[in-house]
Amino acid sequence: MTNNPIAPPPPAKKRKTSLSSIPDDFIVNVLARISISQYRSLCLVSKNFYSLLSSPDIYFARSLIGITDARLYVCLRLPTPSSSSHRHRWFNLGYRQGQLSLVPVRTLSSSPDRLNSTSVAVHSEIYQISCRAVRVLDCRSRTWRPAPDMMVARKHARSYFLDDKIYVIGGCKENWGEVFDLKTQNWKPLPKPPSDHDHKGVVYGGRLYAFTMNKNKNYAYDPKEERWVQEAGFVGLGRITGPLCVIGNEIFAEHDRKYTWYNPMNGKQQETQASLVCGG
Repeated sequence: MTNNPIAPPPPAKKRKTSLSSIPDDFIVNVLARISISQYRSLCLVSKNFYSLLSSPDIYFARSLIGITDARLYVCLRLPTPSSSSHRHRWFNLGYRQGQLSLVPVRTLSSSPDRLNSTSVAVHSEIYQISCRAVRVLDCRSRTWRPAPDMMVARKHARSYFLDDKIYVIGGCKENWGEVFDLKTQNWKPLPKPPSDHDHKGVVYGGRLYAFTMNKNKNYAYDPKEERWVQEAGFVGLGRITGPLCVIGNEIFAEHDRKYTWYNPMNGKQQETQASLVCGG
């Protein structure tokens, strides 16, 4: 009897899984849970990853699971190659071909005049108001859509967002201001403060504040009561000609190469010389 040893079975072949065999919906769901800071590296993995990370689907998926990111949008005045005129273009700081860069946003056929317009951020959208026309930039899909026109035409108006409503002030002598309700999609006149002075506004602590050159003529608009009340604080902010910005509990402004910040909680106001800091 011949003793023949049993040959071992051949090694099993490793099964390779191709990314192309995984549904895009599943990949988007996974990528949405990864920090956006890693997207630049992920764009280099495959063309499919780059396509998915560049599409609006990834931002809709992140919003559905409660993950949101602050994104930078800028509007630049650029020369037109075919003429001596200029046009305004919107850009988003994002990833393009794996690099962090300014990605152009598709414009409407009738782009608003940025010089005479005012813009305000509303959740994941930017409302741009020019004359009477209102256009909305959806930052998730990077597309524009029209919104209901204002009641009157305005130039160099100022806009603010408070309690799901957009307040537009100035730019028209006959109509001091108006307010847009996002729920009803309707505009209505905004009552004028008792003072006839020119106003500078800011949203702070759930109210819309209007400051004047007269320290005794500052007012706050309560959206719940829909009326103005005289405000004794915020002394000196009416004399600042530059735009106001709220960061945390303080109000900041920049004018004539000087930074001013004011804390309404303790009434302290500070000022420093502005300087340009460059880093290598």
